[in-house]
Amino acid sequence: MRGTLLVICGLAIVAINGTAQAQAKDFRCRAGAGRSEAVTLGKVAARGRIAGDISVSSMSMHVKYATFGGANFAAADGSWTARLDVIGSARSQRNLLLARLRVLRSGKEQTYSLGDLGIGVTVPFSLTVADGKVTATLGKKTAEADIPVAPSTAKIACSTGEVTFADVELTQ
Repeated sequence: MRGTLLVICGLAIVAINGTAQAQAKDFRCRAGAGRSEAVTLGKVAARGRIAGDISVSSMSMHVKYATFGGANFAAADGSWTARLDVIGSARSQRNLLLARLRVLRSGKEQTYSLGDLGIGVTVPFSLTVADGKVTATLGKKTAEADIPVAPSTAKIACSTGEVTFADVELTQ
């Protein structure tokens, strides 16, 4: 089964007072077992924020891959990636997904817990890069880490399940 990413509305970027603002859009990501889908939201110079609501409505079974939904910034030079992840396994008895901030820098990974997220529960999220830091917020939980200041690309993605991103916007 091939994964399908439905873009409910196209993403439009408009300039307001010299600051790039994105109009909020909805994305429904349906990725079959072992498949993934991603949408590039845009590029940011040194500061950016991805925000919206996220909900995982189903997890697919796969021997190797877990269900995943999240937002990320990746440095244009490949030196770092910062991701807000919700990740879980359909084999789990708990029907919960682990939420975390994951930072990969110079081949080293750091993870910071953002708690759990239940199947079908919708929560607000944001991932912000600014002033040499990345901040991830999921619901009322927040995690922060240091990152180098660098231009980056913003994306949202899912794998091995059905994830809905609502009112997603990228601002600079």
